[in-house]
Amino acid sequence: MSATKNSESFLKALSKMDFADYFPQYTALSKKQFLNRDLKISPRLHQQWKELGITPSVETATSKGVKREWVKLDFVEFLWMKIVISLRELGYPYEDIKKAKEFLFTPHDLGISMDRAKEDPELINGLLDHYTKNTQSDEMKTVLIEALKNPVIIDKISSLFSKQRPLLELIVFEAIDKKKSEIGIGFFEKGECLPFQWDLLVTFDKWGAGINKDDVLNNTIRKPHIYISVTKFIIDFIAEDDKRGRELIFSILNEEEKMLLRELKNKDYKNITLNYDKGTDTKIIKTEREKKIKESEIKDFIKNIVFAPNCKTTYTKTIKGDLIINTISTKKLNT
Repeated sequence: MSATKNSESFLKALSKMDFADYFPQYTALSKKQFLNRDLKISPRLHQQWKELGITPSVETATSKGVKREWVKLDFVEFLWMKIVISLRELGYPYEDIKKAKEFLFTPHDLGISMDRAKEDPELINGLLDHYTKNTQSDEMKTVLIEALKNPVIIDKISSLFSKQRPLLELIVFEAIDKKKSEIGIGFFEKGECLPFQWDLLVTFDKWGAGINKDDVLNNTIRKPHIYISVTKFIIDFIAEDDKRGRELIFSILNEEEKMLLRELKNKDYKNITLNYDKGTDTKIIKTEREKKIKESEIKDFIKNIVFAPNCKTTYTKTIKGDLIINTISTKKLNT
C-alpha cells in the first residue's frame, strides 16, 4: 500500500476514534484507583469529612454481601485529600476548607474551541505532543499534521480539550508539566485560596509596566496564609513508587526521567554510585556485596535531585556492570 493510501486509511480510522483513549497521561490521571488506606485515614474519619462537605464527590464500590463501601479516588481527588490532611494538621478550619474546595473544584473552560483550533493548528499539535509525551515518530507527525487539517478530526480533538475542568485539575497538570518548578496553593482566611507558581512570583517585576511590587506582595505572600506544595505531593508520590500507581507514575514522567528511574531500580548492577556536585559528595546505594538497593537513598535522590530546579542529572554504565550517576548544579534563578 502506498504512503498516500496509508495516510488515507489512517485519517479515515482517526475520524472514528475517541481521542480520550489515546492520551495515556489524562487516562491514567482520571483512573479511579486510590482508597482510604492509601491516604492512611480511617473510614470513620472519611465519613466525618464527607458529612462536613470537604471530600470530593466520588464513586463508591460495594462488595457483594458486604455492606462496607470502598471510596475510589482519581489522582486529583487523591491529592485534594492529601491537601485536606495537611490543612487539618495545621489547624485550618473545616468551614474554610469547604469554601476552598468549592473554589478549587469549580469547572473552568480551557477555551480551546474548534474555531481557535482552525486559527491556530499548532495549539492542537502542541497538546498532542504534550499528552502523548512526544512519542510519535516523524512519519506519524507528518500524518498528524495532515489530520489536523480535517475539520471532523479538529472537532473531535477540540471537543476533548474544550471540556470544563476543575481548577485543581489544571493546577495539578501544571505541576506535573513543570516538575522542576515549585507550584502550590496558598490558603488564606475564610477559604480564599490562590495558586502559586514561584518561578513567576519571583519575577513579577518583569511582567510588564504598571506592576507594583508592593501590591503583588501584599496580596499574596505577605497575607497570612498556609502554603501547600502540590509539587511536593507529586514528587513524594513518584519517589514512593507504589505498585498500584506505577502506570500513573510513568505517565507523568518524560522519557529521560523514565530511563533514569528504570536504571535506578535495576537490580542487575554490581554497584550504583551517586556523585553530587561533580563528585564533592558521593553516596553508594548499592555495592556488589549487598543484594538490596537502598530504597531510602533512591527516594532521597528522586525528591532532592532528579526534580530539583537547578540541577542536571546524567548517568553512565561501565563495562564492569556499574551505574554511575552525576549531578551538576546549574545557574540559579535570578530574583
